[in-house]
Amino acid sequence: MPPRFPDHIFSRLHALASAEDPEGASLAMPPDVFDAWAAGGAAFGKFVLLEELGRGGQSVVRRAWQIDLRREVALKIVTGVNPELRRRFMEEARLGARLAHPAIVPVFEAGEERETLWLCMPRIEGETLDRSGLSPVEAARAVAAAARGIHEAHRQGVIHRDLKPRNLMRSASGVHVLDFGLAKAFGGETQTSASGAALGTPHFMAPEQASGGSLDPRTDVYALGATLYALVGGRPPYPTSGMAEFVAAILKDDPPPIRTIAPATAAPLAAVIGMAMDRDPARRYPTAAALADDLERFAAGDPVAARPPSAARRAARWARLNPAATAALATLLVASAAIATVSALGRPGRSAPSATPALFEQALRHSRAREWREAEAIFTRILAREPDHVDALTERARCGMALDKYEEASQDLDRANAIAPNVPQRWILRGECSMWVHQFRKAEENFSRVLDLDPDNVEGWVGRAGARLKRDEPALALEDAERASTLNPLHAWAHGARARALSRLDRKDEAMAAYGEALKLFPREGMWLSERGLLKLERKDFAGALQDLEAGAALSEFARDHSQDAIRAAQQGLGMAE
Repeated sequence: MPPRFPDHIFSRLHALASAEDPEGASLAMPPDVFDAWAAGGAAFGKFVLLEELGRGGQSVVRRAWQIDLRREVALKIVTGVNPELRRRFMEEARLGARLAHPAIVPVFEAGEERETLWLCMPRIEGETLDRSGLSPVEAARAVAAAARGIHEAHRQGVIHRDLKPRNLMRSASGVHVLDFGLAKAFGGETQTSASGAALGTPHFMAPEQASGGSLDPRTDVYALGATLYALVGGRPPYPTSGMAEFVAAILKDDPPPIRTIAPATAAPLAAVIGMAMDRDPARRYPTAAALADDLERFAAGDPVAARPPSAARRAARWARLNPAATAALATLLVASAAIATVSALGRPGRSAPSATPALFEQALRHSRAREWREAEAIFTRILAREPDHVDALTERARCGMALDKYEEASQDLDRANAIAPNVPQRWILRGECSMWVHQFRKAEENFSRVLDLDPDNVEGWVGRAGARLKRDEPALALEDAERASTLNPLHAWAHGARARALSRLDRKDEAMAAYGEALKLFPREGMWLSERGLLKLERKDFAGALQDLEAGAALSEFARDHSQDAIRAAQQGLGMAE
């Protein structure tokens, strides 16, 4: 506790601390900080604690003055420390210190004082989004700004796992993502509490997080969509009272469409929210940056990429929610169909309503089941009716690629890209087609187009690296592969492309390490095992080479066909060594 001083000494110290006296300029401390310190009870290690800024769970955030560096900070203090809480707290500190983006509040330092953990951060003056009262357009811009920061975290291999309006702050300098206390490197299972419950905040969790499944960046995309839903609709997607009730609700069905609770919501914004919150991660935006792009387009009044769910999906959802009415409606439809058939016989020339949405859903079901020929036939029927149906062209191209019809697939993709040229994923497919037919320059152009549209597209960088390797440009390929592995350190094929480029550049030690990274992430890629085996063979590590070569041959027919001589050489070398 600071000592008590006689009034005349206190006045002199106050003048010095507040720099009212030029001699004390180096000791400058705001008067309110000095008063709090002198009054006693506010000293906390090298900090002077001031008013409370926020509270949650076992933590409180206080405005504070850091004495040694003479700066105002926000200090997150956690009490009731146990080993698990200490581990999570220090993980937050490490993650916060490594993430650098204007939308992410950095961590200055962390420590422990009197069995109390503390985290020191810059103080930001503003309001969290749950208190901001934003219009839909303002909310879209705010969530887009947060998504940019979250995308940077994802590039560093970190997911937040607790995004919600209260963890996003709006200040004069922009939007800031707060509280990485539950963040972790992605690629693993959901962290759970001792009771087995998923960690995070109900109402904003994705289904895979609520059920304890595997998480990836699209889990945060869902939470950003749920945050926007709450800001626009004035209530969370699932307004349940507890975790058990929330999990039961989210695993059963979608939340009400945003326009049913906020009818004035613009249709494009509703489509963006719906796509971000799709219960199937594969149908969400693939990255937080893609979500930010669409929100910024909406805010600018431009068309968005998201589309509302098809009629078939809406009907299926309605049927799940209304089973009794569905049964009654089915009976009515049977009768109506009979009447319509008789009526149609007497009125030739009348066309039936379009069946395209239902056909499209049927074809997709076949695709998901890998029934490529059945799916291709239905997409062809759709295109006979609607030759410019971009999604049908794209999906028929996927079927064609699965059936080794790369020329036909390329034609479908070229037609689709001519109609809608700004979809990176379609250019990736076009690049893959070019690779399969050995048009490597064309493939490089296709992947370059991807990167023009989305400079952070990892698949685009990996694809172009592969094309450049085929064109005997290993130095350029290495640049692309290193860019990809920087964007996503957990992308196995980025490390695989790095390994191949390094090997071609005769940087064998680095290539060995890169193959090791790739195989840690995807151990069943036969070609990488075979290629690493060849490197080991060059080093006369015959036992290691034989192990890799045989494992690669067992996993890949191509590796098996091309590694027989190397396997025999390894066997001979091993026999001679023995």
